[in-house]
Amino acid sequence: SGQFLQGFYPTTLEKAVRQGLQSSAELLAPGIKFYSMAGEFITRRYGNHYYCKARNITLELSFQYEEVFRDCDVIVMPTLPHPATKFPQTGNTEADSLKAYLEESTHLLVNTAAANLTGHPALSLPLGKLGDGSVDSLMIVGRKYEELTVLQVARALEKIIPARN
Repeated sequence: SGQFLQGFYPTTLEKAVRQGLQSSAELLAPGIKFYSMAGEFITRRYGNHYYCKARNITLELSFQYEEVFRDCDVIVMPTLPHPATKFPQTGNTEADSLKAYLEESTHLLVNTAAANLTGHPALSLPLGKLGDGSVDSLMIVGRKYEELTVLQVARALEKIIPARN
């Protein structure tokens, strides 16, 4: 729906996405279906109350990012809170497996969601495989409208971090 966009809202894109959702929703990933239905439920039950609260938290988060950027040009952090793993296939039922999938996938968003909400440019730089075969990466977040700085830092890190296969 584009509610979290900071800038221009392309109405033609919104229309195309809405039409696709209405005609082919069964093709969506389980997480998208779940969060779409949860969002619809919350909006119908509570109106925009929680959306407004979330937007206010996003403003505070954006302010906190800007405070950090007074002392540095970029923030470098892990993309994920832990090395990526295969999604769990636990439980005896499809519902149990879906619950485990949603819990794990939501947990993985903890570092990336903030920049998505605040509009700060961010880039995930793959680092390759760890010794156990899992894949690792880091995330670079920059000041608003300073995408070039983020790209330059990523390029510099690519040159100095040895590739891991």
